[in-house]
Amino acid sequence: MLNATQGALFPRRLYLLVFACVLMMPWGWAGAGAPSAAAVKMLFAKPPREFSTGPLWTWNDLLTEEQIRDTLRDLAGQNVRQVWVHPRPGLMTPYLEADWFRLWKAALDEARRLDMNVWIYDENSYPSGFAGGWVPELLPEARGRGLHFQEVKQAPSWEDKMLAVFRLAEGQAEAVTASVRAGAALAGDRFLVARLERSQNSGWHGGRCYVDLLYPGVTEKFLEVTMIPYAREIGKHFGHPVPGVFTDEPEIRPAGGWPWTTDLPQQFEQRWGYRLLDHLASLNQPIGDWRKVRHNYFSTLNDLFIERWARPYYEFCAQHRLEFTGHYWEHDWPNCIGVPDNMAMAAWQQRPGIDILMNRYSEGTHAQFGNVRSGREIASIANQLGRPRTLVEIYGAGGWDLRFEDMKRIGDWVQVLGVNTLNEHLSYVTIRGARKNDHPQSFSYHTPWWPAYHVLANYFTRLSAALSQGEQINRVLVLEPTTTAWMYQGDGPHLQRLGDAFFKLLMALESAQIEYDLGCEDVIARHGALDGRKFRVGQRAYDTVIVPLYAENLNRRTKELLDQWQQRNPETRPERARRFSTPTRVDGAATGDPQANADFYARPEWLGERHALWLQQLVAELREEQQQAGFAIDRVPGDQGILFHHRRQLADGQLLFLVNTSIEHPSRGTVIATAAGVEAWDLHTGGVQPFPHTARGAAGVTAEFNLPPCGSLLLFLSPKPVKSAPELAGAVTSVPAAGPMRVQRLAPNVLKLDYVDITAGGETRSNLYYYAAAQFAFQKNGLPANPWDSAVQFKDELIAKTFPAESGFTAGYRFTIAGAVPSNLALVVERPDLYTITCNGQLLPTPAVAYAHPPNPSRSGGNPEPASAGGRTVAFKDWWLDKSFGRLPIASAARAGENTIVLTVRPFTVWHELEAVFVLGDFALQPTDRGFVVTADTVPEILKRPDQPAHSSNPDGNAWLTAGIGYQQNADGSPVEDRQPSVIFDLGQAKEIHSLRIWNYNESHVRDHTGRGAKGVRVLGSAGERPDAFPLNLGEYTLDRATANSTGQALRLPSERVRFVKIEILSNHNGVTYPARGSVADHGFVGLGEVEFLNPARERIAGVRVAGVSSELASHYRLARHLVDGSGLVRARPGWNEQGHPFYADRFSYRQIFQLGKPSGHYVVSLPDWYGSVAEVRVNGKSAGHIMAAPWECDVTRLLKRGANEVEVQVIGTLKNTLGPHHGNPPLGSAWPGVFRTGPENGPPPGAQYHTVGYGLFAPFELNQYP
Repeated sequence: MLNATQGALFPRRLYLLVFACVLMMPWGWAGAGAPSAAAVKMLFAKPPREFSTGPLWTWNDLLTEEQIRDTLRDLAGQNVRQVWVHPRPGLMTPYLEADWFRLWKAALDEARRLDMNVWIYDENSYPSGFAGGWVPELLPEARGRGLHFQEVKQAPSWEDKMLAVFRLAEGQAEAVTASVRAGAALAGDRFLVARLERSQNSGWHGGRCYVDLLYPGVTEKFLEVTMIPYAREIGKHFGHPVPGVFTDEPEIRPAGGWPWTTDLPQQFEQRWGYRLLDHLASLNQPIGDWRKVRHNYFSTLNDLFIERWARPYYEFCAQHRLEFTGHYWEHDWPNCIGVPDNMAMAAWQQRPGIDILMNRYSEGTHAQFGNVRSGREIASIANQLGRPRTLVEIYGAGGWDLRFEDMKRIGDWVQVLGVNTLNEHLSYVTIRGARKNDHPQSFSYHTPWWPAYHVLANYFTRLSAALSQGEQINRVLVLEPTTTAWMYQGDGPHLQRLGDAFFKLLMALESAQIEYDLGCEDVIARHGALDGRKFRVGQRAYDTVIVPLYAENLNRRTKELLDQWQQRNPETRPERARRFSTPTRVDGAATGDPQANADFYARPEWLGERHALWLQQLVAELREEQQQAGFAIDRVPGDQGILFHHRRQLADGQLLFLVNTSIEHPSRGTVIATAAGVEAWDLHTGGVQPFPHTARGAAGVTAEFNLPPCGSLLLFLSPKPVKSAPELAGAVTSVPAAGPMRVQRLAPNVLKLDYVDITAGGETRSNLYYYAAAQFAFQKNGLPANPWDSAVQFKDELIAKTFPAESGFTAGYRFTIAGAVPSNLALVVERPDLYTITCNGQLLPTPAVAYAHPPNPSRSGGNPEPASAGGRTVAFKDWWLDKSFGRLPIASAARAGENTIVLTVRPFTVWHELEAVFVLGDFALQPTDRGFVVTADTVPEILKRPDQPAHSSNPDGNAWLTAGIGYQQNADGSPVEDRQPSVIFDLGQAKEIHSLRIWNYNESHVRDHTGRGAKGVRVLGSAGERPDAFPLNLGEYTLDRATANSTGQALRLPSERVRFVKIEILSNHNGVTYPARGSVADHGFVGLGEVEFLNPARERIAGVRVAGVSSELASHYRLARHLVDGSGLVRARPGWNEQGHPFYADRFSYRQIFQLGKPSGHYVVSLPDWYGSVAEVRVNGKSAGHIMAAPWECDVTRLLKRGANEVEVQVIGTLKNTLGPHHGNPPLGSAWPGVFRTGPENGPPPGAQYHTVGYGLFAPFELNQYP
C-alpha cells in the first residue's frame, strides 16, 4: 500500500477508482449455464466444425466447379472445416451475377458432403461498402466525400466545393465565408479554405469509387445489392452451414482529408447546439476551443457510423440468422480519423473481429502482432456483451517464409488474448499471374508444407473449442482514452505520447499477469450501470476502474456513473479518491481551468522513470488483490520469456492457458490457485492427464511450468483432488547411429528465370525484370497495366475486352547448362496453352489438359472463346506448383551452353500475364555474375552454423537509431536535434571489462541504409554510482560498415573497472561528423545494432541495461534497449540454398539407421539445430508425426522394433525461396505486392544477391531414450 508521502509521485490528473473489498470468487461460479468440465472434455476430444480454423478462401480466377470442389476437399483433407468465400483481385467470374451464385451452390453442396461451414465475405476485395462498384453505379450520390483544408495567402474566389473560409491572424480564425461568397475584397495574407472533395474512380473499386458510408441510404443500398441476392439464392442455408458474413475495413474517409457527409453540420448542431461550419478551422489548427470542437466532431461521426452502418448491418444479420463479423482498421488507434472508436463498432457485431497482419512481433501502439490492445478490445466487448466467439483475420502479408512455429506463435498469442476464431489469410484458388504476390501466405495445396497442416489445424480447433467455453471474468476495467484521442486528431506527437503511455500501462498489466478488460465510453453509455458496489458494463461487474494517464476527457455518462459509484462507496480508498482527481474535460468542454493542467499533459517525462514507478506501484497493488481472490502467477527472477495467460470459469473449475510468445527465450514460473488438483489437456491429441502440482490444503495448489520458446500449456484447475503426475526420473540415453547419414532431395531442383527479353508494339527491351516486362506487354497492347494486379472487375468489363489480330508480344528467357543436360529437364510455364513455346527454336507441345472451362469452347482465330474473350480456365494433367502451371519436357531440346525459351502471343488477351518461368530437373545451381548456371547434381551436406551471429538487416524492433536532426518534433512542436549522439550502459556494478563486441547498424531490408551505422566512436567509463561524469577515456575506435553477413566487431579496451560505459558517436558512414552543425545528410541519423561486454575470461557480461540515450527513433521501434537484448542477432544458416538449391522449396530427406535391442521406455527423435517450415519424422517407412516447435521432438516409440530401424527426418522448406521476393534485400515476416515488383535493371543480378533462406539440418538429428 502507498503511504501519504508517496502520493506526490502520482500525476494530479490521473483518476484511479478502486473498490477495496475484493470479493473471493467461489469455485464453480461462472454464471448461469456454464458448462461442466466433463462436457468440455468431450467437446475438446472431438470438436465440431464451428471451432475449426477457416481461411479467407480466395476466389481469384474464372472459376470452375472443379476448382471449387477440389479446393474444398483439399482443405477438409487437412481438417480445415470452415471457409470464408473471399472475392479478390484476379477474380474473372462476374461478381454477384448468375455464375457467381451457381458456384456458391456447388460450394454449399460440397460443404454438406464434407461437414464444412461456408461464410460470406461481403465485398469484391476491400474495404467493404461499395459492392464491387454496384453501390456507386446505382446510387451516384454515394460517391465518397472528404473535408480538405488549404491555407492560401489571399482571399480566394468562391467555388461550389467550398464549405467555409476563415481569415487567420494571431491565433484567431475569423469566418469570412459570406464575404467570399459575395465576392467582397478582403484584406489579409492568411486564409484557410475548407472544401469538399469527392472520391475518385480507381481500378481497385472496379473503375468506380469508394462510398460515403455516412450518407443516408448507402448501407441500405449496399445490403440490397449484396446481401439480398445472397438471401434470395442461398438464404435457406443461413445459420447452417452459412453462419454469417465478414466485413472488411469499412471506413469513413473515402476521399481523404477529414470525414464528411452532406448532413453532418445539421447532425452536429442537433447534438451540440452550435454550428460546425463556423468552427471548422478548429479541426485544422489549435484555434478557439479546438479540443471541444474536435471531440464533438468525432463523437458525431461515431454516432453516425453506428446508426448508418454498423447498427443496420447488425440488425439485418440478426433478422437473417447470420453472425456479423470481420473487422475495422483498428491498428491506427489513437488515430481515429478513419474509424472513430474501434470498440464502439465491435459492439455491433455478433462476432467481434480484428486483423493481425504479418509475422513481425513488435510491442507498440500501432503494431500488429504484439499490439495487445487490439485483441483485448474485442475480447472485452465479448465479455461485456455476452458474445462467446471472437475472430481474427490472421497471418495476412506474413510472406511465403511463414513457418509452423510462426503460425503457432501468432495463433497462441491471439487466442490467449481472448480471440477464439482463427481466419487464415489467404487460401488461393490459383496463384497464376499477379495473384501469387497478393499478400501471401496461402493455405492451400500450393505450399510444400500443406500435407502437414492438419497438425496445426487440429491444435487450434481444440484450443478454440476450449477457450470458447465458460466465461472469462476479469475484475479490473481499464478505460480506453479514445474520447481524449478525439481532441488531438491531427496532433501526431500528442497522439503518439497518448498511445505510448496507454500501451505501457497495458504491457505492465500483461507482464504482471493482471487480468483486466478494456472499457469503451460508447459501450458504457449504452450498457453501463451500478450493480450494488460494483461498476457494471453489460454482463461484467468490476471492482476496479482505471482511468489512465493522459485521459483528459470523460464523456458525460461515464463521469456520471463513476461519480455515482464513488459516492455509493465512500469508504473505498478515500485517500486515492483525493489524490486522483477527475479529468479536466467532459464531452470535450473544460470543467475548470484547462490551462491548470496543460503543463502536465505536455510533459514527456511521464513516459520515463516516474511513469515506470507509478506503473510498478499500481501493478503491485492489483497483483496483491488478484492473489487474495485466489489466483496468481509467480515468474522466476530474470525470466526473459514473454508470458501471457487466459483464465476461463467453468461450472466446476477453471481452464488456464499459458503462452510464451518469445521465440528466443523460455518462460518459467509457478501458478498459485485456490484449487485442489491440476490436469494438463493435450491440444494435439485431445487427451487429459494429471499435471505435476503441490496441494496446500485450504491454501490451494501450486504448479510449476517451464514453457520453451513459443511454448504453450492448457491446464484445468479442478476443485476436486487430482493425483499429481510423477516427476520424470532417470537419465536420458542417446542412441548412437549405425552408419553415416544419407541425404536425398525428394523433388526436382528448381531454377527460376525472372528476367526476360520482350518485344511488343514494335519495341524491344532486353534483360527486363519479369514484372516490368508484364506491365510493358499490357501497355503496348492498349492497357495501362495488368488489370488483375491490385484491381477488381465490374461485371464482365475486363474479360469482355478484345484486342486486334496483330496485337501480342514475344518474350525470351535464357539459361545456361554447364555439362550434360539432365535427362528429366522440364520447363514450367503458367498457362502454356496460351502461347506458342520454343526451346532453342524447337516447338514444344502443349501439355495434356485435365479439365477446362468451358470444356468445348468455340474457336475463332485459333483462340478459345466464349467464357471470356480469348481465354478459358485450364488445369493440366502434368502440372507443377499450380494446376494451371504446365510442365513441358525439354531435355531433347536443351543443350550444353546457353539455351533460349521463347513465348509468342498473337493476338493479345487479358489472360496473358507474363511471369517468371521455371526449369526443373536433377541438377545443382552455381551462382555467377548473372544469375545461376545449371551444373551436375549434388546433395547438400549438413554444415554447422558459424559461431558468431550476424545482425538482421531489418532493424525494426532490434536496433537503435537516433531520432536524427529535424526529422520529428518534440512535445512542444520544436524539431528534435540530436547533434551529439551517445548511449550509456549500466553494468549493474563496477566490473573489469576486457572488450566490447559491436554489431553496427545494418538497415538494408528495403534499401541500403547501412551508411547510418556508426564509424568513429569514443568509449568513456565511470566507476561511480551515477552516470553523470565519465572520467575514464577508454579510447577512440573505427567501426566497419555493416554487411548482410558481418559479425560483431571486437574492440579491445584498456584494463579498467567501470560500472557505466558511454559510447559517443563521432561520425557515421554517410560522412556526417558529430557534433553535427548545420544541415546534414539523411537527417544525421546514426545507430548501432547490438553491443556486448566481455569480461577478462572473454565471457559475455549479463544483465547490462541501457541507462541513457541522446535520442531514439521510437516511432519505428529503433530503441536503445535493443542494443543489449540480443534481438536481431542471427547465426547464418548454411542451408541447401547455399549448396546448389537456392530456389528449392520442397523436402530433403535425412536418414539414419539405429540398432536396438528390445525397446524399453520411450524414444523421441530430437532436432538439435535445424530450420524449415515443419519436419516430418518417419520410422521404418511410416509417419511418426511432425516437429513444428520447441522442444523440437517427436515420440517414435510405437514404430520402433528390435534390430535395425531406419529413422528419417524430412525437412520441408517454404515457397519464399521459389516465389520470392528475391530482390531489394526484402524483410522476412512480411510481403505485399510492392515487394515483388522491383528487380535490378539489366539483370539478372549476381546469383549471390538473390535473397533466399537457409533451410535444412545443421546438426545430425538424435534418437533419445527416456526411462
